[in-house]
Amino acid sequence: MKEKIQRIQRNFPSMAVLVLFFAAGAYGAGPQIKDVKFEQDKKGLVHVYYRLENTVEDVLKIRLRLSHDGGNAFDLQPKSLSGDVGEVSGEGGKQIIWDIEKDFPELKGLGFVFAVEGVNLSARKREEARLLAEKEEARRKEEEKARLLAAEAARRKEEEKARLLAAEAARQKQEEAQRKEEKARRKEEEKARLAAEEKARLAAEEKARTPQGTVLIRQGVFQMGSPDGVGDADEHPRHKVYLDAFYIDKYEVTAAQYRRFAQARRAAMPEQAAPGADNHPVVQVSWNDADKYCKWAGRRLPTEAEWEKAARGGTDTKWSFGDNESGLGEYAWYQGDSGNTAHIVGQKKPNHYGLYDMHGNVREWCADWYDKNYYGNSPESNPGGPETGAARVVRGGSWFFNADNTRSGFRLRLNPANKNDNIGFRCAVSR
Repeated sequence: MKEKIQRIQRNFPSMAVLVLFFAAGAYGAGPQIKDVKFEQDKKGLVHVYYRLENTVEDVLKIRLRLSHDGGNAFDLQPKSLSGDVGEVSGEGGKQIIWDIEKDFPELKGLGFVFAVEGVNLSARKREEARLLAEKEEARRKEEEKARLLAAEAARRKEEEKARLLAAEAARQKQEEAQRKEEKARRKEEEKARLAAEEKARLAAEEKARTPQGTVLIRQGVFQMGSPDGVGDADEHPRHKVYLDAFYIDKYEVTAAQYRRFAQARRAAMPEQAAPGADNHPVVQVSWNDADKYCKWAGRRLPTEAEWEKAARGGTDTKWSFGDNESGLGEYAWYQGDSGNTAHIVGQKKPNHYGLYDMHGNVREWCADWYDKNYYGNSPESNPGGPETGAARVVRGGSWFFNADNTRSGFRLRLNPANKNDNIGFRCAVSR
């Protein structure tokens, strides 16, 4: 800081002209140098007096500077100084003693301009401390910024690492799931392949065991008889029946098949309704004739329960195709579409078991004796009908009967010796 400058000029006998230049105060708003005075004693020593206002107890560096060119340049530095010069503190009156002749004897008798200057060392130190503190604060902020950046970078690195680890874990998990899925798929494929092979093997075995021209009816339970409000009294009560597996002819026995039996047994061939129609169902056969044919063929007549289960084709409805009579013509030759005659077997649709003409064409003999009350005390497993009776059971509709008589649950009885042109039969085989 620089002081307000005052110039004072006086004459001394030993020095010709001596000019005093002094500072009115120190730099800035801190300590101030005031009331500068001077005098020269008899020994030629210059006494400079000044008052220091220094309430904050700062340390000032006081120095005396000389100019011999009228104050343009203060380039002479006195050295022979004593008193309150250099580092000075405190307040009040101060004094500097300068031996001018000792410092500059060659300038004796010349005029001088001199100045008293004070530099506030404490303020400088405080400024330096402030700047240092600012620098330190700036450094600390930079370090903090660097730390935060490093922390952020580390955090991002950790996040990226975690993301990559999570992505890798997800990828591995997905691959593991895919491997498991592939393993399960292959296992299922292998299971399906083995099941298909086993099914094919069993089917081949079953086919090999299945008598020619028959269909396997698997073991199980079915509802035998008609529900309340449907059919005649002898069709009730409806009841559950279990049957072992058995085979039954896919078609009604034809005239051609029966002719081979008659020829083999040297028996008379019954007269058929349509001469030469070998593929029509054989008619004009009694229960005994049917029974003998089946035994000759290595088979037997089906029981009434077997016949009804086969006719139902796995259903509980009036007909194997449902309860609506309008569909009957697709499955059966009956009064409504037969033209009053039997037809070639297998021309209509089969039921769900693959059996033809169960609802029509000709009625069919069953093995059982007939009892109108049999359903009330029928065995639950493999019923074979009453032990004795006067009539045998006849099942199925025919070309001669109306639609109601073609229902799966419809029952009819006939003398075993009865023969006519709308009664035939099919055979069964125990499995």
